[in-house]
Amino acid sequence: MGRKILVPDACRYLNLYGIEYFIPWEDLYPGCSFFIKTTATASHVKRALTRLGKPLGMEVETAQRVEFGYYGVRAWRV
Repeated sequence: MGRKILVPDACRYLNLYGIEYFIPWEDLYPGCSFFIKTTATASHVKRALTRLGKPLGMEVETAQRVEFGYYGVRAWRV
């Protein structure tokens, strides 16, 4: 696909309400998405992911979802 990027550990972990989520930025190509099981709002998750992805030059879009019976947020790299 393209060349892999080096991701610092500070950008790799998303902390929402005391729960840590691992974000595999180097595997996210434009159009890829992932689901986070959380009670946080989509805008809250988007702000947090934007803060983490900005140094890497990555943007995300988010939407509230219920998938397979779990409430959460789906995030897409754009």
